[in-house]
Amino acid sequence: MFPVTASQLLFTVIKSFTAKKGTPEIGFGELTGYLEKCVLNDKDGSFDIFSTNTADIATATLLELEKGGSVELRYQGNLIETVVFQGYYTGLIEKAYKKLDENPTEPFPEEQSLSVTLPNNLVTPVDIKSGFMELLESVENHAIIRVTFPGDLRSVILTGHIIRQKLLALSLQKLRTYINNGSNANYVYNRLKPVVGKNEQILKEMIRNLQTNLEIALSTVRNPTGFSYSFWAHLSNLVLREFREKDNKLSGEHDYCRAAYFLGYYNQLHQQNAQKEKDRTRGLKKAEELLTGPPYVFTISDIYGFKDEQGTLLDSRYSRKDLTDFLASRLRVQDDSELLPEIVRLKTKDDKEYYMHREMIVPMVLKKLDDASFYYRKLLIDQWSEALNNMEKRPEWNDDGAFTAFLAAAVGSEDPLLQALYAYELLYLASRGTKKGETRKSEMAGLFARDGKSLVPLPEALRLYRQELLKEAKRTLPLWRSIPVIAQILLLFKRMSSSKQNREKKRNVPGTGMKGKRSSMTTDAVILEKEPTRLEEEKSTGKVVGKGDQARQVAFRKAIYALKEEMTAAYPSLEKGLSELIDEWNNLLDPKAKKNLVEDVNSLVRDYLRTVRRTLAVSPPDRKRITGLAKTLVENKALSGIRKKEPLLRYLELYMVKLLSEKQNF
Repeated sequence: MFPVTASQLLFTVIKSFTAKKGTPEIGFGELTGYLEKCVLNDKDGSFDIFSTNTADIATATLLELEKGGSVELRYQGNLIETVVFQGYYTGLIEKAYKKLDENPTEPFPEEQSLSVTLPNNLVTPVDIKSGFMELLESVENHAIIRVTFPGDLRSVILTGHIIRQKLLALSLQKLRTYINNGSNANYVYNRLKPVVGKNEQILKEMIRNLQTNLEIALSTVRNPTGFSYSFWAHLSNLVLREFREKDNKLSGEHDYCRAAYFLGYYNQLHQQNAQKEKDRTRGLKKAEELLTGPPYVFTISDIYGFKDEQGTLLDSRYSRKDLTDFLASRLRVQDDSELLPEIVRLKTKDDKEYYMHREMIVPMVLKKLDDASFYYRKLLIDQWSEALNNMEKRPEWNDDGAFTAFLAAAVGSEDPLLQALYAYELLYLASRGTKKGETRKSEMAGLFARDGKSLVPLPEALRLYRQELLKEAKRTLPLWRSIPVIAQILLLFKRMSSSKQNREKKRNVPGTGMKGKRSSMTTDAVILEKEPTRLEEEKSTGKVVGKGDQARQVAFRKAIYALKEEMTAAYPSLEKGLSELIDEWNNLLDPKAKKNLVEDVNSLVRDYLRTVRRTLAVSPPDRKRITGLAKTLVENKALSGIRKKEPLLRYLELYMVKLLSEKQNF
């Protein structure tokens, strides 16, 4: 048994003392004197806390009770003079309802039937039609309510506790008295039979329950069906119509009508609550269903934004707390038979959280590995081919460990979710703790090492092998490039050419003392001056590009210059045009998310242009070619989430021209 606090003990003393005196007011001296008597007569030590400094302890405890709204204190100067017990009046009302509960023939309590006059400031008037429904949803236990009715029906005095706990049952008791009076049961049956159609047997059962089994009748109000809701609504209206026009109603007839009003609103409240619960259950079930559908992996924002088939947000059916509680329950294993919770939360190295249904983990990781295999195979062959062309050497070409580290770093940077999914413990449990465990286990056999205690290295999971990729990259080179002697000679020429160019640049730097005469320059020469000659190889001939190919570079720069002039004519500047187009296709409200999306699109364009750079150098692009390249990107699945394709297409065209005009630095 828990010890009683001073405030609890004093509250009990005040409650019993005011009831004994028949008044809500107690003098402070009277109260402390009563406490001292309690201390003297105390046999079990309950009042020890008040045994010394009784007045001081009582003062401190009363201040605590006043703060909680249990009492009101009146002062004379700085000293407490009177204690007013707020619960005295609610106690009287609830005592009257206890009497009614024991004897259903007693009338509903009215203010006139109480032994005291209730202070107006403690009573809240509520009209049964305009305010009672709202009251049912938010009434406080200690409140005192005066409910008024239409016509000549007398008002009823209630407390919040009675409304929450007893009023419905007491109203059904009143209607039981009505239906058991004379031939009222047959009257009700005959009046409601045309309404229920073929459900006459159920109608008889509902009437019989009201007559003989109040608990069952009560449960049909609190847990309504379509029929029970209709029955109680029609019964309430039937009783009200019978007595509405009658003058000089008897006391019992007042109670029948008041009970019918109360029942009607309780019936409506529970019907609304039942419908809300159905909507909530259906909404959460739909959310659970969406978690197993495309795109199979979701952020918390995605889940909050789930919609039904009509495009309505599911959070209109349930509260944010409902969804949070639902997710919390699914993020825990329910019993020892489960290896994984139904919903798995994944956290990536970039601190993003994703949610996946456990049945989707294996299909998702297999799909992402397939996509990554195709993507990185092409990317690595292109990059390595370019590196070979430039006579570079990379550590990942000759060492499996370096290649594995290189690939893991690339995946971790570009696809943190795949990195999080490719984890031994997660995949081990996912291959065994799902409904399709055996199927998943066979699907993932190639991902586990022979001993089953680890995953195979990432290159093996992606089916990317260092030596094979290097051979593929070398096949893209001209045949003569594969001859070591020629390759060495070419490397020597490259170094010599670079040294010569560096010396020439130093000689022509202004202020070095070298005399030079600047002649009038043509447009071609201006463009050429802005684009220093590069050592670049053509894929088709393998010819080393030097000063003899300046004309081709001039043609390329002229084409880009013309494109830039043409495509920015409608804008104050190229940057202004890009900014306006971003606002058209990127409607994200979060500035950070908007900026990230733009950078993702720009990165995709840069990567794509790298793969076609050689063909652009061979044949200068025109507007048609740029549009074709942009359309290819628009159709890329990576941009499928952007709906406004037309401004996106124009943005991609303009951004490509921007990149190509910046000395191909992409």
